Amino acid sequence: MTDPFEVLRSPLFPVDPDPEFAATLRARLQRALSLPTGVSMSATSTPLSATVSARTAITPYLAVADGRRALRWYAEAFGARPRGEPVVMPDGRIGHAEIELGGARMMLSDAYPEIGVVAPQPGQGASVTLHVEVTDVDAATARAVEAGAMLDRAPADNPYGRSAVLRDPFGHRWMLMVPIPAPAPAAEVVQSGDVGYVSLWVPDVGRAATFYASVLGWTYPPGDEHGRMVDGATPAHGLVELSALPPIFAGQTQTTLFRSHAVDDVDAAVRRVRDAGGRAEDPAETPHGRSAGCLDPDGAPFSVHQVSADEPRGPVNGARPGDISYLTLQVIDGTRAREFYAAVFGWAFTPGHSPDGWEPRDVIPMTGMRGGHKRATAVPMYRVDDVATAVSRVRAGGGTATDPQTQPYGLMSECTDDQGNPLLPRPALRWSPPNRFDGWQPLPSAIRPAACAGSGLTACGECVGYRSTCGTCWHLVQSVDESSRHRPLALPAATAARPAGCMRPWAMSCCARRRLRGPHVDLGPRGW
Repeated sequence: MTDPFEVLRSPLFPVDPDPEFAATLRARLQRALSLPTGVSMSATSTPLSATVSARTAITPYLAVADGRRALRWYAEAFGARPRGEPVVMPDGRIGHAEIELGGARMMLSDAYPEIGVVAPQPGQGASVTLHVEVTDVDAATARAVEAGAMLDRAPADNPYGRSAVLRDPFGHRWMLMVPIPAPAPAAEVVQSGDVGYVSLWVPDVGRAATFYASVLGWTYPPGDEHGRMVDGATPAHGLVELSALPPIFAGQTQTTLFRSHAVDDVDAAVRRVRDAGGRAEDPAETPHGRSAGCLDPDGAPFSVHQVSADEPRGPVNGARPGDISYLTLQVIDGTRAREFYAAVFGWAFTPGHSPDGWEPRDVIPMTGMRGGHKRATAVPMYRVDDVATAVSRVRAGGGTATDPQTQPYGLMSECTDDQGNPLLPRPALRWSPPNRFDGWQPLPSAIRPAACAGSGLTACGECVGYRSTCGTCWHLVQSVDESSRHRPLALPAATAARPAGCMRPWAMSCCARRRLRGPHVDLGPRGW
């Protein structure tokens, strides 16, 4: 007797490929040949057609008493489709055949007891059960039984789903099942330290309301002359006049972004604030729940408010244009600030890309912290649909704005509102959710030389040790104290030395942290 597996190892005659597969392969090869040198084909791959079943690590290979009849029966009872032509041995038995069932591949052959390949005997039990998920257990079972299957277990509801068990005419045991849908993932709940409310503290609320309505499209329900709430903002957003602040914040004269952080126990949070070196008023019940106003060791105002254990969490980068996408906490002493917020909210920090820059992990909205500032404040970054349009609105409304600039996290501009204080926080306008925001400030004009050709607020940006190029004159600035010196440096990677293909707005964006010395090295979109 010829061993069927020996025959299967014989050379195969070439056959025409499936037309759909051939067309897909041809298209991929044409794309590959047109790619620039060095581009990986894996980055341009196209998924195979859904009609071609996925191959898995394990494929069932059944032995049956009558291969031809089995192929017909599985097609009739289970809707199986043939995959190619079966291999017929010289003695007429099926040596190999493949079918597709439920999107998976299955193989079968006739029994070859002379080489140990035997088929199960109907009515004598089965050592293997084939599990098939179907859309309608009752209909699939009825169809199989009508075709000649033996019913072992009628369709019934079980903790794992509705199922039935049957044996086909060739002795193989099948379980047909409609699994219970997986439960929807539980809504993520608010975490300690998440920001649930913010408000811009401004000298004139009415003026601010008009400005931000024009720039960000904010609308407001009726409010009093000293405060406004923004309709539908995430997180909740208000405008508050500096003259109307609560007693613990009395005396605050600087515009800032006030924020209220969620906690599960306000009284315990107040004790942590005081123990860590901050100030906190006694907790009180308010129309919005239990809360307490606080000051961190740098004097930055914030509050804590109590939330329920099942309160859903907000989006990471806001939900719509006008929402806060990112917060930068500008602090005086970075080490002290990190220790304080870690003690109060349990924040854990990862290093950022700027000196003394840090990001607390898993805080909503996305938040960063940067030390080395003369006073503590919070800088918001807002979502907009179109940065260029928003910049035009800022300028038309009496504010200032840099020209839109491409950053690793998207297009953005730095702005001040129409109330003109040079120490105002600078709401940043961007295309897409950011990864970093460094809160640039302008170098005082007295320090910038008249010959400096840089333009806009980011020309010679304030970085306290964070180096930044200043536009076309390629000067470098290290800080903004009165001792600062605006000095030109030799920049080998400046315009003249940059490759023609470099699309970065500044040479430094390509040569991140190399201080622009040595050859041009493009570190990619996150290199900065």
